[in-house]
Amino acid sequence: MKTQAANNGQQVSIDFYYGNCVWGAFGSANPWGVISSEPTGAEDCAESAQSSGMDYINLAPIKNQGQVKPGTLICTVTDAGVAFLRVKSFGPEAGSGSMNSPSRVVLYVTLWKKG
Repeated sequence: MKTQAANNGQQVSIDFYYGNCVWGAFGSANPWGVISSEPTGAEDCAESAQSSGMDYINLAPIKNQGQVKPGTLICTVTDAGVAFLRVKSFGPEAGSGSMNSPSRVVLYVTLWKKG
């Protein structure tokens, strides 16, 4: 989508980003947070995201220390609505960044669109 929009002279805002240089920064400029159980709905997820105050987490093993691993649950509020993310997997780690940060993060996403 981002490439297609750029080809049409448009910009697409990024709700989540991952940069795998050095420590592997995973985060968002939107309110978001890691949660301990599946939210009951959009309001529950939004409340969890708003109260956590996170901006990013490093995914390199030495910095991450198990904060984010496959199965981790995340809530975020975006301009499109409230999103519930489940970390599915990480890409290969060997040599991906100077601190062995993963080359990619694979997520399952549920979006409750704004009414």
